[in-house]
This record gives sequence, C-alpha cells and structure tokens, in this order.
Amino acid sequence: MSGMFALAAFLNFVKTLPGPSAGPGTGPRRPSRPPKKPLKGPPKRPQDGPRGRPRPFQKRQERRKRQENGPKRQEDESRRQGNREIPPPQRERGSAWREPEKADARFVRYTERRPSTVSVLLPTTVLAGRSSLQADGGGVGRVTVRAASCRGSGHMQRGLPRQDAFLVGASDDGRWVIAAVADGVGNSAHAEVAAQAAVAAAVNIIARRLAGRDGFDPREWHPIFAEVAVDIAAHTRPLEKLREARLRPARTTLAVLIAPAEPAPGCTVHCAGVGDSPVLRLSTGTGEWALVLGPDRASGGPVRDDVTAALPPGLDDLRTVSVTWGPEDVLLLTTDGFANGLGHGSELSQVLAKEWRRPPELLGFARDVDFRRATFTDDRTVVALWPNISDFQA
Repeated sequence: MSGMFALAAFLNFVKTLPGPSAGPGTGPRRPSRPPKKPLKGPPKRPQDGPRGRPRPFQKRQERRKRQENGPKRQEDESRRQGNREIPPPQRERGSAWREPEKADARFVRYTERRPSTVSVLLPTTVLAGRSSLQADGGGVGRVTVRAASCRGSGHMQRGLPRQDAFLVGASDDGRWVIAAVADGVGNSAHAEVAAQAAVAAAVNIIARRLAGRDGFDPREWHPIFAEVAVDIAAHTRPLEKLREARLRPARTTLAVLIAPAEPAPGCTVHCAGVGDSPVLRLSTGTGEWALVLGPDRASGGPVRDDVTAALPPGLDDLRTVSVTWGPEDVLLLTTDGFANGLGHGSELSQVLAKEWRRPPELLGFARDVDFRRATFTDDRTVVALWPNISDFQA
C-alpha cells in the first residue's frame, strides 16, 4: 500500500518538470498546435505538382493556348459588342507573335468598321507587271486620268496574285481616250493572265480601228469583243495543261470606255462590258453617284450574284451604252471589288465624292482605292477620267 502512494507522488512530481524544448525555469510545456485544416478547392489532378500547383510543362501548354486563341477571342468579342474598331491584341511575355503596327493614316484609308488583321503572303508565281499594287496617271489631250489596282486581303491571305487589270491608252492620232478594266474570275485557272490579255487586246484593237476617224459606231462593239475573246483564248491555251481539275478554264470580265480626248460640252462617250465590272459617274457638283453600265443580267431576270458572264465564252451577255459627258462628270471604270465596297450613301462614297472633285495626287488616289473595310476582301481597280482638266505637277 505504501508503494502505491510512493508511485503516485513520483508521477505528480514528473508532471511539474519543464519540457525538453524549454529552458530552465520556463514553467510548464506549451500545448501542441491544432491539426491543419484540409485545403479548399478542386481535387488535386495527376498533372499538378506539390500543393496543387501546375507543373512547368502544364504552364507552357496553357500559355501557348492563350497565345493562339487570344487575338481571335478579342475580335469575336468586339464584333458581338458592335464595336467599330477591333482593339489590337495584347502582347504577352514570351509570346511567339507580334502586335501589328498601326497603319499611317496618310497611306491607309479606313472606312466604317475596320477589318481584322491578316497575314500578307507573296504569290507563289509572279508575272511581269503583276505586282500587288499598280497605279498610273497623266493627261491625254484635255482629259486627266487616274488609275489604280490593288490586291485584296482575301488574295493576300492565301498567297494568290492580283487578278484585276487595267490599261489606258489613246488612238494613234491622239483624238480618243481608250480605257479598259478586267476582273479575272476567281474560280477559274490563271484568271490573272486572262484579265491582262483582255485589257491589252481591247485597247490595241480599238486604237487601230479609231485611227483617222471622226466617230465610233456602237455596232462595232460585238466584233471588237469577239477579237478580244480570241486573243484571251490564245494567251491562256498553253496554260491548260497546268490547270487543276477543280478549276474552270481561264475567265475574265471586261469593261471598256471610249471618250474624246478634247471633250466638248455634251459630247458622247461609248461604253461596253461583259460581266459584273460596272461603269460609274460621279457628279462633282452634287456629289451624287450614278450607274452608267450595270452588272450583267439574265434575260428579263434579276442581277446574277452566283454566276457572272465572262470572256471568252460570254459574248451573248455583251452590254453597250452611249451617254453624254458633262463638264462636271467624272467617269469611272471599276471592278465589283470597289463598287460593292462603295455602296449607296456610305461614308466612303461621301468622302470620295468630296476628294475626287478634282484629280488627286497619284499616291492619294491609290490610297483611296485601297481602302480598308471589314468583309470587303476582293481586288479593287478604278480608272477615273476628269474632262477639261490638264494634269500638272510641281
């Protein structure tokens, strides 16, 4: 019995001793810390590192996805909100792409909603004289000419050449101005070759016919376009063996204008065309645009948007018109890439009506033709003629 009391007294004495981590005279031991609570959040994934953090390879994958999807996501969000301008994508550290530089307003004209940026690829095959941008200007008699043709963003992105073409000349005696514009059909092979052959043949054939003559007979249009069709076929026939099976043979639209080099008030201008390349008239006095020669139409039907007539086989769709040329009228041969973007009463049409009252500088004219507007990605070509204005340059 006495032994049990001695053991109890010894245990009570041991409890009063200081802990092993405490110094002498520090009193009783501190209570132990409570157990840690489990972390809140999703369960740990196999690819996560310690404490649920992503491993380095996972960070690289997520950063790559943000780089690829970042610009497109910003553009889609901007379109949903109806913004007129798409903000440039934000560059992230270590990203593989660069921010597109802002275009200089002196050289690029933006109109209404700006398009998204696209990659610009050079064509795989480049013909002589088939640059992405072509411009020319000058005077023929008392007529001032400005002409420009540019490659659309749709062809830039796919590395295709410019399929529009133009040519302006004069008759051998210098009494007539001859202008031609062609638009190669996109779903045909070597459309750019057909367009270039069409404008060259049209101007040369008409120049020979008008030499030494006082006027033009509109009944000559059909034989002229027949000769042009033969010339187009001769230039594109050697390329048939290179044509892909999914593409049609080479096709092109064509619009031609014949005007006197010394225009008198109320003089007559003759126009003809096959396809959807229209001829327009801008009244500098009122700023109004009018259609002189419209797109091709089915017999008695509406304008054909799905299939357009084209040379060589489209002689049955030849359209002709003769109109008077007033002293305040600017005549324009265009391709549908420009005419469709111009629209009716658009901001672009109002601005150009003011700036084209007189012939602009050549680079400024090329800038106007190469406007940037969302959803309009086709090639654009314009040949403009101002009457009774001589072209001077300081």
